[in-house]
Amino acid sequence: MSTSIVIPTYSRFDLLHQLLYDLYQHCSLIEEILIVNDKPDDKDVRNGLAWWKTTNMLPLETIETSENLGFLRASNLGLKAAVEDNVVLISTDVRVHRDIIENSKNIIRDKVLVGGKVYWDTTGWNVINNKVFPYAEGWLLGMTNKSWKELDYFDERYAPNDFEDVDLSTKAISLGYELIQYTPDMATHLGAQSIPYGDEREAGTKINKEKFRSKWL
Repeated sequence: MSTSIVIPTYSRFDLLHQLLYDLYQHCSLIEEILIVNDKPDDKDVRNGLAWWKTTNMLPLETIETSENLGFLRASNLGLKAAVEDNVVLISTDVRVHRDIIENSKNIIRDKVLVGGKVYWDTTGWNVINNKVFPYAEGWLLGMTNKSWKELDYFDERYAPNDFEDVDLSTKAISLGYELIQYTPDMATHLGAQSIPYGDEREAGTKINKEKFRSKWL
């Protein structure tokens, strides 16, 4: 089984650079890495990616957006362009510690959604009308290419970000998918590095929670 890795990025080349080095250092053969550059006028990102390509250390391809799409739409753009059997979405604020490619080949199969962290109990924001909605967090998600297509990627009503992972997981479960978690030492989520927490993000999350409520309840 071959694997595509999709990485949406917006500025913060330091995070992207570290993630790419982690993948180079720890992973076995990678067939495809798609970088969705959601801020193509950022000189650090553009120059840094140009350097990575000259090294031939990783099979990098870059997709540049014509406008700022935000995490959700940039992710969808990369996911739809991926061509390999398995497709793994990784946020830039993630550190990879082990061979996530080999591990993905061992556990990803049809009707399975694999996450860096899976919550079966309440996290606070996944309880709606006294019902707990289990979900795999969106910073690291892996499925077969076929499964991504079947689930139709992230629902863009939640753009630019937040609650798209709860929605994707809920749809997956409704279609008979199993949620599986990568081993805890596979990767670490630094959290809120590219999309910081704050009043604006909290307000957007609350809006998306109501969208989720309207869709599923």
